[in-house]
Amino acid sequence: MVSIQPTVLILDDDPDVRESLQALLESRGFHVETFDSVGEFLQGATSNKAHCAVVDWRLPGATAVDVLRRARQEQCTIPFVVITGYGDVPTAVRAMQAGVADFFTKPLETRELIARVEELAQEEIQRDSQRLEQREVGQRLQSLTPREREVLERVVQGKPTKKIAEELGISAKTVEVHRSHVTRKMHVRSVAELVRIVTKFELERDPDSKR
Repeated sequence: MVSIQPTVLILDDDPDVRESLQALLESRGFHVETFDSVGEFLQGATSNKAHCAVVDWRLPGATAVDVLRRARQEQCTIPFVVITGYGDVPTAVRAMQAGVADFFTKPLETRELIARVEELAQEEIQRDSQRLEQREVGQRLQSLTPREREVLERVVQGKPTKKIAEELGISAKTVEVHRSHVTRKMHVRSVAELVRIVTKFELERDPDSKR
């Protein structure tokens, strides 16, 4: 499996904070991009794939919650960690209710902050991997012919070849040929693997079906 270097974006108008956090994160293997303005940060967040953002609470003309809302409007879903020198309970509650992943007050406990950023970034990388797998499985399913889809549906339901042949009005041999085509197009080596990936695809596409 290819190892992905996590990318973290830092938004803070204090250059000392930006440089300090950048050095800390880079020492832990992160790729780091820093910003001192909301506009540049949003452009970077929406144009490049990042895995976590560390954002100062109080910025010129905006709060971290304002930035988060604008990012979500641009379909940017990366988790936000907020840092602030003005921490109090109401501010922290407001931030968390708005969707901030975590909230740290200055002076920062850097070990806790880095650990949390690492955790959130790895979770985002995992979600990216799952989304990519979903797209790939969906594309493979679309490559199947209507008859192959009919055979696939019955295979996933656990029906034997003879039963599938009876339901579709075709020979058992023809069912086996279609099943072979399906496994090849779906890039699997066995019926068990085929059932697993198709079932997972359907569950992730429709979470309510788990209930």
